[in-house]
Amino acid sequence: MKENKRLKVCRECRLFVEGDECPGCGSTSFTHSYKGVVLIKDPATSEIAQNLEITKKGKYALWVK
Repeated sequence: MKENKRLKVCRECRLFVEGDECPGCGSTSFTHSYKGVVLIKDPATSEIAQNLEITKKGKYALWVK
């Protein structure tokens, strides 16, 4: 049976993370409290990425506590 893991989000850059260090910014500060999800495929052409100041592709939370 597959283990149900709670998703954790980097508090610094809002990237969803599986390991112990954020691959986006190197932070080790995470939270399980977030709202909204956005997938960024091409940050250079995405208005949402530019508004959220996201520079790398990935799965991000819109808001973190």
